[in-house]
Amino acid sequence: MFDFATQKDEECTDARMMVRNGDKKALFMKGRDLYVAAPGPKVGLKDKVALDGLVATVDYAQEWPQLYDEVWRAFRDGYYLENMHGRDWKAVKAKYEVLVPYAKTRLDVNYIIGEMISEVASGHAYVTPPSDYPKPERIPMGLLGAELSKVKDGFRIDRILQGATYRPELRSPLQEPGLGVKEGDVIIGLASSGVHSNGYSLVRRIVFDHKGFKGDEYMEELGKTIGEELLTPTRLYPKACLPL
Repeated sequence: MFDFATQKDEECTDARMMVRNGDKKALFMKGRDLYVAAPGPKVGLKDKVALDGLVATVDYAQEWPQLYDEVWRAFRDGYYLENMHGRDWKAVKAKYEVLVPYAKTRLDVNYIIGEMISEVASGHAYVTPPSDYPKPERIPMGLLGAELSKVKDGFRIDRILQGATYRPELRSPLQEPGLGVKEGDVIIGLASSGVHSNGYSLVRRIVFDHKGFKGDEYMEELGKTIGEELLTPTRLYPKACLPL
């Protein structure tokens, strides 16, 4: 906050502040939490605005055509070339506008907008994924980076995905140095110990559904979070191991 009298500035908070001229209080946003406080030096953000039970009624039949129109106008007014790369921008709008009433989700609307934007054939013109659409529950888990098929003795490796060595999260687990795994090999077990889960087991149902624990909840007994413990690969013992 800048003081014109002293010509000095001072940080009042590390949150985003939204205030109108003349207002005595401001709205602060920190992460996904909202606070209301008087702006000034060293603002104390104590009580969060209660959003539990807050419901917004949205008429998608009106919102989505408006959204489509606003994107079209934003490109019309902000594109770096007035001739829109030679495209008849009004005709482009009419071409895809007829599809909007048939959209069933925000993903559909995004797809239509993306098709409209693609008409100018220029890079760095994106449609960001929406956040306001139903998503299935996803259980994070480790992946082997391979195409497998079930066989009598376990799971055969039909194809090993190459991955990319320049980023740790893109490396192919089965191509790590020293493993010697090759296509055609059969997986009969994954080394691990303790109680783990493949994301759909009885352990998962007990921990999350019945006990109400969270995946990022730290457990002193384990020395790690529940999610880290459950995602440790589980040792499998198919029938092929029994004779051993």
